[in-house]
Amino acid sequence: MTFRLYFILIALMLICTCSTKTDWQGVYETREGVEIIRNPEIGIWNDSKEWVLTPEIALGEGQPRNEQTKISSILDVDGDSAGNIYLCDYKANNVKIFDQDGCLQTVIAHGKNRTETLDGPILVAVNGKGYLAVYESNRDQISLFARSGKFIQSFNTIWHDLQSIEMDDSSQLYLSALNLKYNNDDTQNDETECCIRKYNFNGKIISEFSKPFLIRDQHNLVNPHSTVLLRLLQDGNLVCALHFPYILRIYEVNGKLKRIISKEFANENMVSTVRISQLPFECYMLMTQYNILDTFELPDGKLVVHFIDKDSSHVEKYKSVLKARLTNAGDNSIFHATKHHYDLFDEKGYFLQAFTLDSGTIGIIKYIDSKGRLYIQTKAADSGEHRLIRYRYSFEPKRAAALATKPI
Repeated sequence: MTFRLYFILIALMLICTCSTKTDWQGVYETREGVEIIRNPEIGIWNDSKEWVLTPEIALGEGQPRNEQTKISSILDVDGDSAGNIYLCDYKANNVKIFDQDGCLQTVIAHGKNRTETLDGPILVAVNGKGYLAVYESNRDQISLFARSGKFIQSFNTIWHDLQSIEMDDSSQLYLSALNLKYNNDDTQNDETECCIRKYNFNGKIISEFSKPFLIRDQHNLVNPHSTVLLRLLQDGNLVCALHFPYILRIYEVNGKLKRIISKEFANENMVSTVRISQLPFECYMLMTQYNILDTFELPDGKLVVHFIDKDSSHVEKYKSVLKARLTNAGDNSIFHATKHHYDLFDEKGYFLQAFTLDSGTIGIIKYIDSKGRLYIQTKAADSGEHRLIRYRYSFEPKRAAALATKPI
């Protein structure tokens, strides 16, 4: 190989290295086989793109308006490879199944022997074999169904207040919970606690993993652990988002930690504790300015993290909605408050850009399907009825982007 060729190769390597440093200014390191990615506040795209949404259909639109087609509340949404959408309607105590054209096909409202009605369904997970799992919050129970609505079986969880359910194509379930039954005894070994449990289809625990984030310096909290939000990725791994602090953990399904992703904020994440006056004993809730609400994956492997910014007056604002949250779990308070943002990360975990969607006019993203279509929850201005609208999207340079389209 000639000296000239060596020189060209070295020059190309230097160019690539410099380009990488210019594009991304975060910190990457590996510890004990785990990738750790600390992202700066400014992403690679540097606020140069716009998230453009184009509405396609509203689920249930055009069908006769009756109690079955009416969507009273939307607590969780999932979908299958055929494009069917499964919607948890907490207030109606059922799960509605819509086809890819947005037409209502099935309503699942009963469990055992069609005599026991669903009681507070707030989470739903679907797999490629046509099974679905529904978490009934008022029973702390997982009920399993065929897509036809036929009840298969149910089992109770050891935990309360499940936050996420996912089910893979082997019909194994992954659960994360808010209430870990934390023991306040100082002799309790926190290392033994786990916040993700893997079950088989019969309700038997296969494994437990993921150490919870324990908030040690806050006293008398309702729950001293951070909420963990769970999502099954296309490659079979799991992304677990901590409600506080802002951290994403990527696990293999065997529980091995693979990657940790974090991101800086310009303003410090303000943290306060607020007394819950509705309870008769001294108890507090942790209030933070930034909170992760959900995570999604785009078809090309990019991650979308939905978080809210309650700004510097977050404590006083949240006091006003705290009572409603405690007294009416079916009232989804996402339309109250705040600024909803969506952080976009590439498949390596590098931060690209944050986008803001107006929750008042556009709504809240509840699900992104395998084709990259967004399902956004909003409310009809006249009736107050909840709606789920499907959008196509694109990321366009700001100078060429059209104005964001209003919901149909």
